[in-house]
Amino acid sequence: VQAGTALANARMHDRLLKQNRIHEDLRVAQQIQRSFLPRVQPALPGYSFHAHYDPAYEVGGDFYDFIQLPDGRLAILIGDVSGKGVPAALLMARMASELRVCALSEREPAQVMTRVNRALIEMGHTDMFVTAIYMVLDPLRRRLVWSNAGHLPPFVRHAQDGNRVEPLEEVVSLALGILPDTRYDEDSLVLDQGDVVLLFTDGVVEAKNRQGEEFGFVRLAQAVAQGQSSGEMLSKVLTAVSTHVGGEAQYDDVTIVTLGHPGANEPAFGDLTQRVSHNG
Repeated sequence: VQAGTALANARMHDRLLKQNRIHEDLRVAQQIQRSFLPRVQPALPGYSFHAHYDPAYEVGGDFYDFIQLPDGRLAILIGDVSGKGVPAALLMARMASELRVCALSEREPAQVMTRVNRALIEMGHTDMFVTAIYMVLDPLRRRLVWSNAGHLPPFVRHAQDGNRVEPLEEVVSLALGILPDTRYDEDSLVLDQGDVVLLFTDGVVEAKNRQGEEFGFVRLAQAVAQGQSSGEMLSKVLTAVSTHVGGEAQYDDVTIVTLGHPGANEPAFGDLTQRVSHNG
């Protein structure tokens, strides 16, 4: 009996050690993944930027970035790797790095997407793909140019058109990593004073309440219409999602990026508010 008890205790101790090692590895992976996210605000007079990143698990497949380009333009990107957990996080890290390299060597968004798609195909991840939006802001011309690789279309709130909310869905190409010869197109928009653009991942619209009802695009558009600035829009969306979900568990990563061309009540310089949290 004593020998059996000692053996059971030894096995339990071994399992606890393994679990502790796994938790420690995930903690380190989480820190590494967070290091890929922006830590400083884009310094663009006349524009404001906010972001929210909340993985469903210790690590996730969502990513976003702000990249200062050599000619004074600013690249904004958001993406979502298929799958969850460590495999998605590893590919997310590789994709974030690849996108940054391509952004600094290619001028047009469609060219960036073409190069990244080829790189992902060459990696050989046949069971995974990436949806992403790569957007470039020319601050002097107030012009946004973007390419959408299978991602959910951004929303824009037009301040000088009665706060009209419009999905930017005219140009959507195939996700990255599916076909090697995919053609990526571009669209553009000139920002008026007070306009705010919102980019998001599917964890926002697919957030479910206790009855299994998704948050959806209608509720999202209503929340977007209420935000008078990029910071307020982010807050309105997060509050609306939280109210809808209630106390239900989070099953997908949630990432939101907002950018605004300030109105009279908004600071002239950008303000990046990054929130990184984990719902275990």
